[in-house]
Amino acid sequence: MSAVVKMHTLFIDRECLLDALGALDVKYAIEGKNVKITNNEMFVWGDERFIFVHDSGAEMGIKEWMSVNTSISSFLKSVDAEYKKAYDAKMERLAEEERKAAEERKRQMIEAKRNEIILKAKEKGYYIKETREGGQIQLVLTRTAL
Repeated sequence: MSAVVKMHTLFIDRECLLDALGALDVKYAIEGKNVKITNNEMFVWGDERFIFVHDSGAEMGIKEWMSVNTSISSFLKSVDAEYKKAYDAKMERLAEEERKAAEERKRQMIEAKRNEIILKAKEKGYYIKETREGGQIQLVLTRTAL
């Protein structure tokens, strides 16, 4: 007997796949690039994605994932749903990290420009008074002429 199961999501991120399996309380083992669930079921890495491989001719025993699902199709749908959640969370985390990195680059650029202005002003004999108002830096340069 054979079955065709269509997946809407390509499992391309190992971290998200492992998070999805963990969320479903499915025990797994890492074997190279593959994720083994039982002796006859695993997610195999190939063609830049994980593919679920199931030997339907193997002895039907108690499956690790049976407590959550009753069929391979429902198991894969559950993994698919949890994978999407894990992937979305990862994308949000990466976007937040990039936002923070961009803010840090901007802060460093402003600080470098501030230091450059102060150095040039001191070289030309100016006195510098610095104030900060609402996130803005204001430099007042003064020089006395004799």
